[in-house]
Amino acid sequence: MITDLLGGSPEQRPARYHDGSPIELLPLKVPVEFYAGRMFAAHAAPYEAAAKRAGDVVKSTVLADAGHFVFIDPRSEVWPQVVKSTRRLLSMPE
Repeated sequence: MITDLLGGSPEQRPARYHDGSPIELLPLKVPVEFYAGRMFAAHAAPYEAAAKRAGDVVKSTVLADAGHFVFIDPRSEVWPQVVKSTRRLLSMPE
């Protein structure tokens, strides 16, 4: 659970939650491909809007039925899409 990882709730450890929040790290000043599954689907649009306001280039992909780890699992159906995005960000041939 996130409260275990961060040592408490947002009320108990607000600085840790602030420092771990992607939106608080903006601008990143690098292009971003933001993937979100069901756990963070609601965060994609606000993050993309905030990133663009901060001057970042961002593309969001929401797969509302996807689990949290499919984006890093080479055996998942989503993996080829993640590899394609990574290659694009690195300006490599697809």
